[in-house]
Amino acid sequence: MKIGIIGAGRMGQALAGLFTRAGHDVILSNSRGPESLADIVDEFNGHCSAGTVQEAVDSTDLVFLATPWGKTAAAVSVVENWDGKIVVDTTNNRTAPGPQGVIDIGGRISSEVVA
Repeated sequence: MKIGIIGAGRMGQALAGLFTRAGHDVILSNSRGPESLADIVDEFNGHCSAGTVQEAVDSTDLVFLATPWGKTAAAVSVVENWDGKIVVDTTNNRTAPGPQGVIDIGGRISSEVVA
């Protein structure tokens, strides 16, 4: 299976590691562009490539959203068409651990806001 991951931080890299070890091909993307991911994708034994956010969506059937909350809207805004894509949202409305890190989103859950 080809899996796209939007976000190459701790969550995105952890997911890429799990999926590549299971034999899946991953396209990893971030806001800084594929060139910034060269060292990271080399760690995944040929099952991971770097791409743009649009490529991570267009070239895969399953997409994981692994962005920091404050960058999520910008990350998904570059995708022109989400039709037919399964998206797993790993984001949450936090800036830090503990109660002080929760961002008030009006009683909604974070995945509802992302959708």
